Amino acid sequence: MTDTFAEKAKMWDANPQIRALADLFSAELDKIVPDHSGLAILELGCGTGLVGLRYAEKAASLDLVDTSPAMLDVLRAKSEAQAKQVTLHHGTLSTLVGQALATASVDWIISNMALHHVEDIPALIGNLHQLIKPGGRVTIGELEAESGTFHAPEVVPHNGFDPAALSRHFAKGGFIPNKTHTFLTVPREDSDGVTRTYSAFILDATRSPGE
Repeated sequence: MTDTFAEKAKMWDANPQIRALADLFSAELDKIVPDHSGLAILELGCGTGLVGLRYAEKAASLDLVDTSPAMLDVLRAKSEAQAKQVTLHHGTLSTLVGQALATASVDWIISNMALHHVEDIPALIGNLHQLIKPGGRVTIGELEAESGTFHAPEVVPHNGFDPAALSRHFAKGGFIPNKTHTFLTVPREDSDGVTRTYSAFILDATRSPGE
């Protein structure tokens, strides 16, 4: 499989927009779960760890998952990633669930701007449901639906999402959606030289305790 982030990974952390997005998403996470001490946390699409490593010190365990070897190489070189409670995983959840990642083992799954790279969203939600403990939660940051200009000329499986529709997917997958809200709206000059406005939203959901 081609690593589409092989070149981007080298300069990922130096991009001020990427760092700002990580800061804003992390601020939203801290509002939703102010105290993450002792939690088993997993970040899906962790990239270079700009979000997930912030939770390394207090988490009981921190599993960082990404499909890009180049991103994980940058992450692996960071001192925080050497902590004994931190584990890096290369692959998709479908290849890791029940193998490197135990079922019903995670208190909180976080993911920022990763779902639009996943082809089969219902299958992914099924994997999330397998990993989360009953009563555990998933908090997602994602791009709101757009025309495809955000990644152009690259093509990704999803040009963002409608928050309500994604919430319905989670509800069908055994989660109780708590809320969705827009947390970022920003103008950006695209590759064609046109400035467009994009928004990102938070989706927070809890696995049904009785399942």
